[in-house]
Amino acid sequence: MDSIDVDRLRSGLDTLLQQVHTDTTRIVALQEDLWRREITGYAADGAVTVRLSGTGTFLDVTIDPDTLRRYDAFTVGQLVLTAINDALTRLQSATQSVFTPPPAPPTPSTTPAYPPTSYPPTSYPPGSASAASCPPGPAYPAVSHPAGPVYPAASYPACPPVSYPAA
Repeated sequence: MDSIDVDRLRSGLDTLLQQVHTDTTRIVALQEDLWRREITGYAADGAVTVRLSGTGTFLDVTIDPDTLRRYDAFTVGQLVLTAINDALTRLQSATQSVFTPPPAPPTPSTTPAYPPTSYPPTSYPPGSASAASCPPGPAYPAVSHPAGPVYPAASYPACPPVSYPAA
């Protein structure tokens, strides 16, 4: 291995390590932001509320006094569990929204966009002289297209060149 390869390898490794450091710093900042949040879960239209920290620690349980008078102990316990589960679900949703990577940008298509009328079978009326001079060649099968079969321009030597619109 010569010195140029070693220098290129070292440069690539330095770039990779810098990217790892940047990503780790970003993830730690996101995690700290999540830990500082407070999440609230609800049951019975707010009759019971539960507050959690972003770490999942329970901070507070609040039960409306009317709820205690209206329901028995078992039902109040079920409402508390419902509020806890709602808070945990909201915490999970917040965690996913923080740590889900943004969608990748669309990649440019390598297939040219073209209107179906670019090709002779759809741009010349059947039986016309132009259509007769541009029969499909046996070496170039039709390509399926929503507007009907499309034949590659190379199969029509006498046809005008096909132009593709900019994608």
